[in-house]
Amino acid sequence: MNRFKILFCALLTVFCVNEVLAQDLEYGAIFKGKESFSYYMGEIDGTSYVNAYTPGRGNDDMVALLDDNMNIEVKEIEIEYLGEKHDLESVKIFREKVFVFTSTYDKKSDEKAYYFGQLDKKSMRLKGDMNLISKEVASKKRRSGGIDIRKDSTHLMAFIHLPFVEGSKETLKFMIFEEGDDLPKEYNIELPYSEEGFSIYRMLLKKKLYIQGGEWIEGESGKRKDREYKRHFFSIDLETNEVMDYDYDLGDDIISDHRFIVDDEGNIMIAGFYSHNTSSGVQGIFYLQIDGDTKKVSTTTKEQFSEDFMLSNYSDKQQAKIKKKAEKKDREIQMYNYDLDHLILNEGGGVTMVGERYYTRTVTTTDSNGNRRTTTYYYYGDIITCSVNAQGEIMWVTRVPKNQVTSNDGGYYSSYSMFVDGDKIHFLYNDHIDNQEKTRSGEMRSYRFGKNGCITLGTVFSDGLTSREVLIGEKMQLFLRPKIYRQLNDEELLVLLVKKKQKQFAKVKF
Repeated sequence: MNRFKILFCALLTVFCVNEVLAQDLEYGAIFKGKESFSYYMGEIDGTSYVNAYTPGRGNDDMVALLDDNMNIEVKEIEIEYLGEKHDLESVKIFREKVFVFTSTYDKKSDEKAYYFGQLDKKSMRLKGDMNLISKEVASKKRRSGGIDIRKDSTHLMAFIHLPFVEGSKETLKFMIFEEGDDLPKEYNIELPYSEEGFSIYRMLLKKKLYIQGGEWIEGESGKRKDREYKRHFFSIDLETNEVMDYDYDLGDDIISDHRFIVDDEGNIMIAGFYSHNTSSGVQGIFYLQIDGDTKKVSTTTKEQFSEDFMLSNYSDKQQAKIKKKAEKKDREIQMYNYDLDHLILNEGGGVTMVGERYYTRTVTTTDSNGNRRTTTYYYYGDIITCSVNAQGEIMWVTRVPKNQVTSNDGGYYSSYSMFVDGDKIHFLYNDHIDNQEKTRSGEMRSYRFGKNGCITLGTVFSDGLTSREVLIGEKMQLFLRPKIYRQLNDEELLVLLVKKKQKQFAKVKF
């Protein structure tokens, strides 16, 4: 990847950069079908599997198979077993097999049943029997529940969302498929939290099951505005069923967004953004390292961003306006609407944080004839990265500036694809060709389809320095579906490119 670093430092024209980088792009066959694609599923014997769907139907009921040359073949999945049609819940690639999860509803007994089976890896047709996972009451007086499928390199988990029962404790019911097992092992574990106010939003299987969630605790007044939100992080030992809850908070500060990651020794690292007074604001970053066995917090770091950093992404005019508004309302300056997308384990210990600014705005207008029109705008801003070493010290914080604004499209062509290249991180995203010499998102133009659109490659190096260059220029009129990507190995990134109604996968080689 040194050739990219040299190119970033050299004063080359856009044409020359495109000509050199084109050697590192391998294009697949052009696909003209009506189907679209949503996420990468996995790989078996050189064939990649990508979730597919037909726009307008609303169901992810197809799988696209990509051979080694990235030729696309779309297969529709229809499951009928013992004369009964099943609803598709999920398809997962695991242990070089294709697992399918389905459900049926019995109106007479008011029960919902969940099943699993296997599909032929080429035809995507059912191979063998469907196996019952669970049957649950699905009364309208209760939440109907659902199934959530998660996996890591050695486990596949079917997590059953049990129907809500007023006054009960939160109960987890899940099945885990392990290496060498064809049938899952079932777990039923009651948590010491009220089911009514508790929610789970992240899970990880790594020897233990780690869950991040939270609960709303009613205040003395009983009013919604007086509720307090308490965050929980806990692990479940899959051999003993022991539940271990880890307490963490930032005192008077408010966590805006955070994630966790677990290393091979079972150490838990929790990192994220915080604000002094609002959950939508960001004024700094925090990092905690917890011993997974003793629950001891070995490292605690909290560092506030400088005012210069928080304003550095805005134009001079925007900065003056923000300062004036903050002074008038006697408020501290802070950034808003940043999501923490990734935590990456550093080779020497510690983590690298990757976040992005994202928010939506909906506007309804009425014309002189009384006709109403509603428009939703999708805003995807700069990417923030932060490196924390093994001792919990903040080594650097930097940003890759970008500005992506679209309307009524779900933001499908905004955000970024990411590739971890040793101690460097690369980001690919749709951009406007005029932004290459600009360093602030507040001064940048949003990308547009057709003229002046390009795909930019931004890089964050191990010392926090950043560079940006054009990967695919405006003349090719290719656009990235950035949320559909997969790092295949240490050298290749699989991405989806779109040109009008045509689609093709490509491999970017680093």
